[in-house]
Amino acid sequence: MCIRDSLERFGRMYQNKFADFFRAVDSVTENSLRGYLDQLEAVDMKIKTSDFPAQVLLEKFLYSYCRGTPGSI
Repeated sequence: MCIRDSLERFGRMYQNKFADFFRAVDSVTENSLRGYLDQLEAVDMKIKTSDFPAQVLLEKFLYSYCRGTPGSI
């Protein structure tokens, strides 16, 4: 395989990843984004003001985010 073939293959892969990323970004509404940021702010406050392990709080947020359900942090 020559360098040109490698660069062309990489270019196609980059374009696909770029398109996938922006398809995901474009699917998030402004209200959803605000909700996620509010939840992360609540997680941050709990990390700073409680004895809950940060990992547990972040995992709980990520779990609810991936399921597409709002979580009470």
